[in-house]
Amino acid sequence: MVEEDDSSGDTAVGQPVDPSRAAASVDRLGYLCADLSHDGVANAIGSPLRTILDADVGFVGLADDDAVLTLGAVSGARSGSLDGMRVQSGNGLGGHVLATGAPSAVEDYVRSTEITHEHDAEVEQEGVRGLLSVPLVVSDELVGVAYVGFRRQFSFSDAAVTEVMDVMHAASLAMSLADRARVMREEAANAARDQVLAGLRDAIDPHLGALVDGIRDILCDPNADPAIVEKASRLLGQTIEAQASIGDDLQLAVGAPSFDSPLTPRETEVIRLASTGATNAQIADTLYLAHGTVKAYMESILQKLGARNRVEAVMIAAGMDVL
Repeated sequence: MVEEDDSSGDTAVGQPVDPSRAAASVDRLGYLCADLSHDGVANAIGSPLRTILDADVGFVGLADDDAVLTLGAVSGARSGSLDGMRVQSGNGLGGHVLATGAPSAVEDYVRSTEITHEHDAEVEQEGVRGLLSVPLVVSDELVGVAYVGFRRQFSFSDAAVTEVMDVMHAASLAMSLADRARVMREEAANAARDQVLAGLRDAIDPHLGALVDGIRDILCDPNADPAIVEKASRLLGQTIEAQASIGDDLQLAVGAPSFDSPLTPRETEVIRLASTGATNAQIADTLYLAHGTVKAYMESILQKLGARNRVEAVMIAAGMDVL
């Protein structure tokens, strides 16, 4: 339980975390490493964030390339108003942390004069008042923001900030492991692909070589039928050309290795339902989400897949074996 204090002011600044405390957090929260992806780790953070301070809600927003947070994995939610909400850098408390890279807290969100108020409606709908936000940093890059909130006015102590930062250190290590694991998977996939190509080349080259030798024997035979010689001459040219391009042809046949989908599990659910012809309203009813939340997910899906519309997004997702 976090000890409340009577100090005034909206912000609280945490002290640097002792590495030994971070290591202890890794031991305590090691299951965060179970799902080797940023999304998987983010989805696992909400509950420990909430329980470590005995708070009402805990959730995480991951940043995209445009420095926009998409909130998700809300633990303790009542309304669903925060799930899928997008936060621009500088907007609200999370946007402030995204812009500054430093932890920050407000005692009463909608009344605070220290932040902007673009998202008051969603925060009020969830009933959150006291809110703490801390940066999530992986390999010196700010990749997201974690939130811990209370449905009452609350002043966060330095000790509370430190506890949450410990969780963020554990999450950062888990995400670093996820990044390394992805690189290793890609390297292994490329190595396996090269091995397949080499094996195919070794299997095909001798046969093409034997074919070339046989055709040349025909061309060198003074008693060969002229029509057969003409066909053999054309075939020789085609075979030699095939030998020259065999590497490119085999590479195209084998194809590029398939890696993880860029979509989160929830976005995957949304695009799968969209592929059946379901509207945003129908998807919202099926997944028990707000209509605006589904709309935000669709916007994120279009951006990640580089699609111009939902039909194109479904086609791209199908090509990636996401559906």
